[in-house]
Amino acid sequence: MALSSSEITNTTGIQLQKGACVVIVRTEWNAHVVDILEEGCKKILQESDVCFEVIEVPGAVEITFAIKSYWENHQYK
Repeated sequence: MALSSSEITNTTGIQLQKGACVVIVRTEWNAHVVDILEEGCKKILQESDVCFEVIEVPGAVEITFAIKSYWENHQYK
């Protein structure tokens, strides 16, 4: 079952707090799909005035390591 554009961009119930920062971790693998998902995320975050950063990794296996590394290097101490 395919979703319509309005269903994909429906943010009802999602609390996007101003001043928050979101890290988008994307993969190089399957770029034709990931590119579309990333653009949708960025559009909604920009419309909600939420800052974001994008990290790119080669594939799914590296996602958790990228998140862990980002967290360790950007924690407020």
